[in-house]
Amino acid sequence: MCRKGVVFNMSQPLRRLELRLPVNHPVWSLPEGSRTRIVREWLEVGRRLTEIEECLKAVNEKLHTHNSGLNSAAAQEVNNQGDQSDTGFDKNTFLNYFK
Repeated sequence: MCRKGVVFNMSQPLRRLELRLPVNHPVWSLPEGSRTRIVREWLEVGRRLTEIEECLKAVNEKLHTHNSGLNSAAAQEVNNQGDQSDTGFDKNTFLNYFK
């Protein structure tokens, strides 16, 4: 199922991540003093977006399964109605009997 956001323990030492980006990447247009903070925020937004996508996928699968069950039930009902008409039951004749 969908999990709640991960809580990071900021008292633990931080680890360094080296990343190579193309010269025309938008990160290079950020102010020099705030790149690290902004890129960290972008990474967090990307992580949250991934979680949201996983939740949506799970919901979509459940809806698909639920709708498949409803479609099967509706098809069975139609088949049952068809079986009744094959027995020669005429609703109008039956109702006219009571007039």
